[in-house]
Amino acid sequence: MGELQLREYIRITDTQEPLFKDCREIYENSFPIEEQRSADEQERVFKEYGNFYFYAISDSSISLRKSGIVGFITFWEFGGVLFGEHLAIDDSLRGKDIGGAAIEFLKEKSLATGKPLILEIEIPTDPLKKRREQFYLRHGFVMNDIKHFQPPFHKGEAPLELLIMSYPSHISQGVYDRFYPEYKAIMPEF
Repeated sequence: MGELQLREYIRITDTQEPLFKDCREIYENSFPIEEQRSADEQERVFKEYGNFYFYAISDSSISLRKSGIVGFITFWEFGGVLFGEHLAIDDSLRGKDIGGAAIEFLKEKSLATGKPLILEIEIPTDPLKKRREQFYLRHGFVMNDIKHFQPPFHKGEAPLELLIMSYPSHISQGVYDRFYPEYKAIMPEF
């Protein structure tokens, strides 16, 4: 007999939705400020972009939250690629393959659209960043030799050098060059 699957991916389309608050808390605890959108910026993204997808991950069998939220995943669908922007799991629930299942969910979206999936990671200069890189490698992503800078999320910050990983294979410089203007257009303007 199969195991009952209690995990759900629930699309959120507004910062006023009840589940967003728990997702925002996980977000703020999981990413450095320079990799976070402000709450106002997140609201703007929801309102202005139909190609942005935000999924709360719910699993009431293991969540310590009343809402059942255990994490979230966000991505964009651009003309030639899917761009995985954020994945975060509640600190207390890491190591339970919630993130791995979320990546598989995102990979299925990539395969269904026929578009490669790309994401950016920090340069692996410490054990935590190295574990993140290894996580994506275990899930079939490859590192690309492409120079990439994330435009700042906040006024007064400098662009942040990050690495580009992709699934199911490497992307060409041409694919990246078509992606980057679409990516830059969704970032805050100062």
